[in-house]
Amino acid sequence: MKKHIESIITFQKELIYKLKELYPDVKDYWLLFDFPRNGSLNLNKSVWYFYKHGVGMKFTRKHPKPSIVIDMHVNLDNPYIIDGWRVMQYLESINVLYTKEQVDNELLILSLQGYLSKISEIPTRFLYNDKKI
Repeated sequence: MKKHIESIITFQKELIYKLKELYPDVKDYWLLFDFPRNGSLNLNKSVWYFYKHGVGMKFTRKHPKPSIVIDMHVNLDNPYIIDGWRVMQYLESINVLYTKEQVDNELLILSLQGYLSKISEIPTRFLYNDKKI
């Protein structure tokens, strides 16, 4: 699980950096009022599509395969935030099977080990502590 969390964080950082580069005039990272509804971007020789939903963005890598999903459904302004939903979406997209309970338990264990810091209770969200997992 640790390597998957690290991959998600890396993708989130790279995708947000690229989004900021492509849309430098965008300022509202909380409610996303000035964000495009959808679009595509090239990142490290791969093609990603994104669409805005609620106060988040869902990114899907279309090429190369396998398709990967990074759903930053809230807190788009902070790529170091991780939660069970993001982990489940990513794992399902790469065909790694975990139950919600297993993911929640793994996140809790990583927080107890100091790799993640719990920043909210309901829903449970964690901040990646930038340690080597």
